[in-house]
Amino acid sequence: MTFLAVYHHENLLNPIKLLTHRDDITATLEAVSVSYENLDISAAFTGVENDSRILGSLEAQFEDYPHRKVIRLPAIPRYATPPSDAGEPEQRCVDAGLRLFVQGRGVFCLHQADHLYALGCEAGDLVSVPAGVTHWFRQSTGPECVVVRLAHSTDGLQCVVCDERLARGIELPEF
Repeated sequence: MTFLAVYHHENLLNPIKLLTHRDDITATLEAVSVSYENLDISAAFTGVENDSRILGSLEAQFEDYPHRKVIRLPAIPRYATPPSDAGEPEQRCVDAGLRLFVQGRGVFCLHQADHLYALGCEAGDLVSVPAGVTHWFRQSTGPECVVVRLAHSTDGLQCVVCDERLARGIELPEF
């Protein structure tokens, strides 16, 4: 089940909001210019896919986003505790873009103004990332995680790693 936990950045121990209904999640994220939806991608992706097959299957649906990049994060055994750096580091992109979660699951975080938005994401979740917003992804245990970045320009694919230490300073909900 997808969730959204919203924290004030000065109190990362207790969320201000913890939402589990998709309509509430969508409305909360839209208030900060982030869109969220779940796509039925089960027919398009039936298991281990190579990168070119993944990108090819997205071409018609995302023709407005001609620049795409597949990110593969190795599987983390379910008996293991994910390391705090499992996933993507804190980063910012010059241009806005999308993240499509194809396989696996984890918590996608966006830090905007004084708030941190921690969104539990799984296969089919599509999230927009505004330009210049600090974000990162913390992978959960389970199979390899496959995420596709989609952008209008190559700048939207190039993210700059930033060391705000927020990602290391929060204990995120398990997903």
